[in-house]
Amino acid sequence: MSEAQIACTGHKGNVDLWQGVHLKDARSITNTAERLVSNWLPIDSVPARILFYDFKGGISVGMAQKAIQDSLLPVVAFNRGFLSFALHHQLQEYFGPNLPLEVIAERLTDDFLEAGWPDLHIVPGEARAKFTDLARQGLDALFQAKGLHSFEIASGRLAWWPTAARTSLKKLSFSWPDGPSGLRQLVGRSKKGGFHWHYGVSCWARTTPIRYVRVAGRVVFTADGHNPLGDASS
Repeated sequence: MSEAQIACTGHKGNVDLWQGVHLKDARSITNTAERLVSNWLPIDSVPARILFYDFKGGISVGMAQKAIQDSLLPVVAFNRGFLSFALHHQLQEYFGPNLPLEVIAERLTDDFLEAGWPDLHIVPGEARAKFTDLARQGLDALFQAKGLHSFEIASGRLAWWPTAARTSLKKLSFSWPDGPSGLRQLVGRSKKGGFHWHYGVSCWARTTPIRYVRVAGRVVFTADGHNPLGDASS
C-alpha cells in the first residue's frame, strides 16, 4: 500500500523498464532556446491616436448612418458619428463636400486600448472590440487592394484567396528572415474531380495577452478557378 492507502502492484523495476522502452530512441532533454513558428503575428505598432468624428449640423441621421455603413475607409459607428484612425483630410476627401465632418475628440490609442474612453463612456472591453473591428476593415481593404477575392465562411468571417488567374498553379518559394523557407502551392487543380482548390486566410486582430493578428488557413473550391462552390451555410 502507498502512503495514500492506494493499492500498488508491480515493482519499481517495471516502471524503470517502461521508461527505458519509451525513451530508448528519444533525445535527451536539454535547456536551450527554441524557435516557435506561430500563426500569431505581432502588431509592431498602431496609429498614435484614434479620433471621434461627427457630421456637421444639417446632415440627417439616416444619411450619416448610410455613409458610415458604406464607407470603404475603416470606421466604426459611435453615437451619431464614428471612430477612426484616419485623418480628417483623408475622410473629408472620401465623404465629399456634401458630408462635412468635424473632429469632436481624440485620444491616444494606447490609452484607448488600456482604459477605454471615459469621456465618451467607452469601457476597455468595448474599446478593444472597436479596435478589432477597425483592424479587420483595414486588413480587408489591404487584401482587396492586393487583388484577392473574399468568401464568407460559416463563422461570418471572410476568407481571402487568389484566383487561378491571380497566381501560378506551380509551387512558389518563400523565405522568412532567419526562419523557415520552402515551397508551397497556393492554387491547385484536380483533373479527376474537375475543380480547383485555393489556399486562403482569415485574419483578426486581438490586443490581449499581446497585440497580435491571428491568421487561420482556409481552402476555397471553385469549378473554374474563379467562382467559389457552395456558400457560408453549406
